[in-house]
Amino acid sequence: MTRCASLETRLDTIEARMSSMVAIQAKTEATLATLVETQQACISSVNSLTERLETFVARFENASLQDASCRGLPWAASLSKSGSRSRIQRNAYVYRHHPQVVFIQEAFVGPHEFRRPPTLSGYNSYLHLVRNGLVAYIHSSLQHKFQRNSTDAETTFQLFEVAAGNGKLRICHVYSAPGKLQVNVLPPPTDQGMIHIGDFNARHTELGDGHAE
Repeated sequence: MTRCASLETRLDTIEARMSSMVAIQAKTEATLATLVETQQACISSVNSLTERLETFVARFENASLQDASCRGLPWAASLSKSGSRSRIQRNAYVYRHHPQVVFIQEAFVGPHEFRRPPTLSGYNSYLHLVRNGLVAYIHSSLQHKFQRNSTDAETTFQLFEVAAGNGKLRICHVYSAPGKLQVNVLPPPTDQGMIHIGDFNARHTELGDGHAE
């Protein structure tokens, strides 16, 4: 009888422990479920915030385009470097933003005889074989005229005249070697207006920068 009572006591203890473990497991599962719900709520909030930011960016870009259009100014984009990845990024940028003018500095790597600007549908291309190359793409819908290329070995440029509203505007596509910018070799401003755009590798007060390097 004593042994039976001892066994019953042990069984009761085991059952109590098992009940306690079941309770702990249930509590753990409830905690995990709460964590999953919290994580899902966080993911939903992040997705919602991302969508709102994308909507804001799209509205801002559209407003910028409309503002430029109202002022009759061509929309120009300036990019640096080439390579297959850069070409993919360039094409993606053009596909999304539809700039009228695309300027690329340091466009090539390799011998001059292999330098050819990749085709960009809907755009006229202009190549300046200097240093690592300047390439300009101007959309065929934009009335424009190529004027000249630079002759300086360090401060290089392509000069264009484009339609802007009821008049014309000069756009100078520039690349300067680091520390070699010579403002005096750039085309001077005219009554038509002048925009210098590109990679200057320097700051200069004559280009509208308050601090020169």
